[in-house]
Amino acid sequence: MCQVGSGNATVFRCAYHGWTYKNSGELAGITYPGGYDDADLGDFSGGLVAVARVGSHRGFVFASLTPVGPSLADHLGPVQEYLDLRIDAGPSGLSLRSGQQRYAYPFNWKIQCENVVDGYHANFVHRSALSVMGRRPDGKVSSRIFTLTNGDSPSLAIGLGNGHSVLDQRPALGETAVKVARHRPGGDEYWNRQVATHGPERATDAVMAGSGEGLNVFVFPNLAFVSQQVRVIHPVNPSRTHVDLFPTWLDGAPDEFNTDRLRMHELTYGPAGLIGPDDLEMFERVEMGLRGEGAMVDLRRGRGSVEIRPDGRQVGQVTTEAPQRAFWTAWQEAMAPC
Repeated sequence: MCQVGSGNATVFRCAYHGWTYKNSGELAGITYPGGYDDADLGDFSGGLVAVARVGSHRGFVFASLTPVGPSLADHLGPVQEYLDLRIDAGPSGLSLRSGQQRYAYPFNWKIQCENVVDGYHANFVHRSALSVMGRRPDGKVSSRIFTLTNGDSPSLAIGLGNGHSVLDQRPALGETAVKVARHRPGGDEYWNRQVATHGPERATDAVMAGSGEGLNVFVFPNLAFVSQQVRVIHPVNPSRTHVDLFPTWLDGAPDEFNTDRLRMHELTYGPAGLIGPDDLEMFERVEMGLRGEGAMVDLRRGRGSVEIRPDGRQVGQVTTEAPQRAFWTAWQEAMAPC
């Protein structure tokens, strides 16, 4: 019924037969109503079917098609603190005002969910891209990026409850992220606004989280914060996936600072970006491999070294596969017979 991704409308019109509905979902009008008996029209009085439950967290809206289940707060659980860090990267929050990219690929949706919190692949799949970016003279990206996800990195891969997970590279970044942010156009003004809003400690943590290198967050089943974007993964069928990318705008930051972040997004994940196509190539190769007889995916890396904390978090070195195991555990539970 709704054919566009944003805006305001008082009614929605079906493109097929022209029926219109109010923005509350109630039936507003039927074309050529004389062709229906009064009894038949009564069947349509309910209008459009509403989703069973809707909730929001700091402006991000979530919906559930089932009337029963955990509340949004219970579903998010410990991932809320990481979401808030990404949102607090803006002195006044985060918005998605910078447009939208869409792409599709003929592979299973779940491999993308694994990929966004996979710290094991970056130095191999993205080696050529990182090498090019490491030679940039402006200091925004340097060779340190290779150390964020190597086998000795202090960065962390964390599996959370309910299938959520994070790739936390802040331990390897340290205050370098703040220095790089302040080097950008408008960076000093951005940093001063962050400190005024959040205080120096929270400002440092949030700047690292939103730097594009510091913190990838995956919210089960299909929402991700990757680099400078919000990513929504849409399963279509077992071999077809649609993906929406929303470059983020840091509210309260200077326009020149946000513009520079958008240029970095274009360099990495834009239509001609250096990073995004690498992953899609790997998705295709994995899909081809899984068609072979006896093929399987092994996700045991780091299973014996992961620390299980009292709150249930599975914390391991960045190249471990705790996030992938967290995803598949939740997926298996969701798919189990009731």
